[in-house]
Amino acid sequence: AMRKVSREVEEEKNSLLSRRMREIENGTQELLQELQATKEEEQRATLKELEEKLRGELEASTRKKHEELKEEAHTAIARVQKELLERREQVLREVERECEEELKRESSRMHDVFLTSKRERID
Repeated sequence: AMRKVSREVEEEKNSLLSRRMREIENGTQELLQELQATKEEEQRATLKELEEKLRGELEASTRKKHEELKEEAHTAIARVQKELLERREQVLREVERECEEELKRESSRMHDVFLTSKRERID
């Protein structure tokens, strides 16, 4: 009878031990799953923060580059306008010089015609 009780106590002890081991194992699995879920959540949050940071940096870089290009365009336009103005002034000076030369030639010719006409009248 003692052996039977001792065996029943041993079986009950083993049963309780097995059940407790399963509970611990299940608890460990749950904790591991929670840990994994937490890690994944932290990774997502970190990735989102990184994505937002990179997006902000990209937008700032794009704005800066846009401003640089805009400034370069304004500088190029101003340079071309200045060159065009200088060329226009040069062409105007050339035309003015050519007109003055033509006027001198025409004036000289008219003077010659006048003198020739005057001589012819005198003769």
